[in-house]
Amino acid sequence: MRLNNELCYTVKHQYFYKVIQENDCFLPQMVKKIAQFIKFLNHFEVIHGDLRPANLIVECDDINTSKSYQNVTNVKVFNFASSFDANDEQDGLGMRDVYFPEYAPPEILEYRNKVQNPVHTNKTDKKHEPKDSARGKREPNDKHNTTEAEPKRENQDLLDQYEGNIWAYDVWSLGVIMLEIATGCPIYIAKKAIIIKAPEIGKDEGRAAKDHQPTQPMMGKGLFGIESKQNHLSSLVVRQKLIVEKLKTSLSKCETYGIADDKQFINLVTKMLELDPKKRISPQDIINHPYCARSESDKNTFTNVK
Repeated sequence: MRLNNELCYTVKHQYFYKVIQENDCFLPQMVKKIAQFIKFLNHFEVIHGDLRPANLIVECDDINTSKSYQNVTNVKVFNFASSFDANDEQDGLGMRDVYFPEYAPPEILEYRNKVQNPVHTNKTDKKHEPKDSARGKREPNDKHNTTEAEPKRENQDLLDQYEGNIWAYDVWSLGVIMLEIATGCPIYIAKKAIIIKAPEIGKDEGRAAKDHQPTQPMMGKGLFGIESKQNHLSSLVVRQKLIVEKLKTSLSKCETYGIADDKQFINLVTKMLELDPKKRISPQDIINHPYCARSESDKNTFTNVK
């Protein structure tokens, strides 16, 4: 739609936002179960590589006439088309194109940008190349002959950053999901969006808020939305770093159902979106974090994979 002759998106919040208004344990439960899933994948050194809201199904207790959903019973993660063995030489870390870069960590985007836009260097002038004896070739037993080192893997620098913490990729994506939920606007939307908030669930014997009238629409925009298609990955990395460095300020500009006022929420998201993958919070530490400790039900401690 257009607002004042400007193209805008319309985002309408559904039941999910009704539930998180009513039950402040709902979102922590969901985050905890996704962290359990990431921990499970890490055991096999596998990265899902495409964690985003579209690839999650959240299952809850049944709704009844007096209460909203009480607990998250399962989080099903699907679409493994982008998953990979991090150590695979041909198809491992950083070797694939990223189709939803807004959910990918900056170190991956920087590497992909480097692959897609290689710096052209001048070839060494032949006159500077060492000559061999009698035409040059050193004899096998020449004392100056040295053993050739194994060629360095193309993505070795990236692998070094992920040594012992394969989970760092998916943990970043989970942090972005939490950021998107907090702002109420898809993280990738580059243009303005009219956000129609979900009506608050009434607490009087299950009746919805008076007449189910929706609240006034608000304006929003995806925090990682980049309009320019030129140098998109490098521009996105700059945007990611800017938002993360000023996370609290960025969230304070968004209507977030009060989620961003939660100090434990901010603390956890900040640790998930740590720019250095070696310092990023681990799945186990997410599970043990005070924010996730609010979870009231652990009926299914293992995240279903489909």
